[in-house]
Amino acid sequence: MEKRAEHERYLACSLYLIAESSPKGSFESQTILNKVNEESVLNLPARAVFKTCAKLWRDGHNVDLGALIAQGKAYGIEAAEISTIVESSYTHSSWEYHTEELAEIIEKRRVLTALEREMSNSGTKSSEDIKSALNSVLLESVNDSESLVNSAEVEAELFGMSDSYIPTCIINLDDALGGGFEKGQLITMACRPGGGKTSVAVQMATNRMEQGLETIIVNMEMKGSRVYSRIMAQKSGITLNTIKNCRQLGVQAVENCKQVFYEIRDKVIIHDKGDMSLNDIKQAIQAAIFQCEQEGRLKPELMIVDYLQLIKLPKEGNSTNDKIGALSRGLKCIAMDLGICVVVLSQLSRDIEKRPDSTPKLSDLRDSGAIEADSNKVIFVHRPAMFNSDLELRNEEGQLAELIVAKNREGAVGGVPISFYPKCGKWI
Repeated sequence: MEKRAEHERYLACSLYLIAESSPKGSFESQTILNKVNEESVLNLPARAVFKTCAKLWRDGHNVDLGALIAQGKAYGIEAAEISTIVESSYTHSSWEYHTEELAEIIEKRRVLTALEREMSNSGTKSSEDIKSALNSVLLESVNDSESLVNSAEVEAELFGMSDSYIPTCIINLDDALGGGFEKGQLITMACRPGGGKTSVAVQMATNRMEQGLETIIVNMEMKGSRVYSRIMAQKSGITLNTIKNCRQLGVQAVENCKQVFYEIRDKVIIHDKGDMSLNDIKQAIQAAIFQCEQEGRLKPELMIVDYLQLIKLPKEGNSTNDKIGALSRGLKCIAMDLGICVVVLSQLSRDIEKRPDSTPKLSDLRDSGAIEADSNKVIFVHRPAMFNSDLELRNEEGQLAELIVAKNREGAVGGVPISFYPKCGKWI
């Protein structure tokens, strides 16, 4: 019981520490309260903190020490007991560990209590009675499981009563895919460095933004300002060089670029930390979803990760291939758990440059065959001009290219024609 009480006190303190920086709550506090029902907390001062935070945040109010003490009194808890918890030496850096541990303890207790109830109702205590009681408890747990498929949701998805497709808003690609991507999917988009995978992905975000759709961009290769520059260029047609050097081009150039920036700055969510782990990426998505809910915006349904080989490798695994495979599987799990589509960018091996035909193949995916196995779709950005030694042709505006759907679990494969305009990084 002492271990349980320690988890409860830690999480109660965490809720208060979170409230100090985010008075109206955050995705961390939402996760704690979703996984640990306040009525399940046995330590009375901790329960008072849980119940107060849940009630105030649910009603749209701020949480502070005064509110906790005032509400605590209503629950019969003295101010000193509340203060002992919130003024302890805890930090909230390990809130996920304590949340999972406490949730597991609560679930074990629930199962044991249910089993005891079933046993007391079964009369005799034969082995068959025990088996029957245990089966009843397990069936109850399965029916309550978050992983159980809901047939009503399946009906809505299959027969058009819900929006099942997540459009890329690149028209030719959406047409080829029958509407776009889907929730729970992992999409791999790949090419050689400089081939255009980042600009194609940003074009999706730009087009979706213009349709009022939310997109999260996690970029570990460049600063957020560079991503904004690409969106600005794609949206306005102002060249990337002009945006980069606008301060040297005079007042009017600066004003033109500023106006475009002001139009887009709150319409896309960008993270640009250089060494993110899978857990960091999941937290970034949860934070973005929570932020949009708080602001009354649509839930982000598409996340772009740029790029796979830059994600911090897990410790598990004997080889780079094993570790890259763990990353691709982790991204797939994130997509399924959070009900979004993850588009992860990836590099191709150098073998493509050694062949007379530069058209990419699935075997060119770098580092791990698991990338292909985990992906619902694999799309290659194929820009033949990049392999041309003539710089004029490589920089030609409106050059022909292809988005090659090389793998598609839900439909046909094949090339999708598209045109590239290097000066503003635009794909049409």
